[in-house]
Amino acid sequence: MAKKIPQSQEELQAQLQEQISFLKSSIKLFDEGNTAEAKRLATTIRVLFHESKTSTPLLKQLNMLGGKFLSTNIPFSPTNLLSHGGLVAIQASHIDVKPVALLDDASVKQNLSFADWWSEIVFKDQKGNEFSRKDLITFLADQDGGAHVDPAIGEKFSDLSRKNSLMWSKVKDDVEEDINHLELVAIRQIAHEVLKSITPNFRQVPINQSLTIVGSMIHEGENIPEHLLS
Repeated sequence: MAKKIPQSQEELQAQLQEQISFLKSSIKLFDEGNTAEAKRLATTIRVLFHESKTSTPLLKQLNMLGGKFLSTNIPFSPTNLLSHGGLVAIQASHIDVKPVALLDDASVKQNLSFADWWSEIVFKDQKGNEFSRKDLITFLADQDGGAHVDPAIGEKFSDLSRKNSLMWSKVKDDVEEDINHLELVAIRQIAHEVLKSITPNFRQVPINQSLTIVGSMIHEGENIPEHLLS
């Protein structure tokens, strides 16, 4: 086996600055309308945070996982009978209704340990499948085109990304349509959380602030309004 030479702390710091630059470049393109950049965002975030048998996350190599990480996720309630999309808001205008990232306008801001932040439930679909930040990041990066395209993907991720298993919808011209790409918008918000957590004084607000937050919750034992069942 060929000998490997450890990277110095200076080299690792330079690597971190490159990854931050990658995040900012993909964020710019995403915000300009290229939502597929979420896959590159996920890949960069994977480099920073994901640990496996064959890889050590960059932030661990830099001893930076011991601090606090910003969560803007609407807290998940196990008794909520609706789907949960805690990192995504809905922008309603006279033109369209679409999912957006709230960035610094998020109403929830709490600091979590890395382990709690990485594993926090940010999505739950109508089938009861739960998704953490780690789940979304590794799915986009490892299966769905970030660093690799799998010939077959996990069923629950297929349901989320292809079949709108969150069951969010809009009515346009009296026709009900799915609200799609929620996982991509969630990745955009996660990228914002990452930069807020590791870059001093980073700040960004949505360009268009006419936002309506989807945060409805129905708990066990409550009557479900008919319009939410249709």
